[in-house]
Amino acid sequence: MKLAKFGASSNLTHGIVDGVTGAYLLDYSGYGDVPRYMEGIMLRGSGQPSAQEISLEGDSGAIWVDKQGRAVAMLFAGEDGLGPTAEYSLAHPIERIFNLLHVEPIF
Repeated sequence: MKLAKFGASSNLTHGIVDGVTGAYLLDYSGYGDVPRYMEGIMLRGSGQPSAQEISLEGDSGAIWVDKQGRAVAMLFAGEDGLGPTAEYSLAHPIERIFNLLHVEPIF
């Protein structure tokens, strides 16, 4: 599935869903917390060497949408690796966000 988002730092970017369930270790010790596993969806860029990064620091909370403009996930982390295949973004499924906030989507 191809998705797009507009992040505060990275602006408009596109990603391809590469995993719909998984637990990813994130090290928050530099922010006064501890390393912890977070469940989420993994998105990757196009894999082209010239492709821009799909997320940057400051993009957390951006909403990934499908080509019909429907919200699919909310970005919470990303990684900048040593090559285009190492670049990825992590997001929470939008249903999980709605459930935790006890809200219903409006269509």
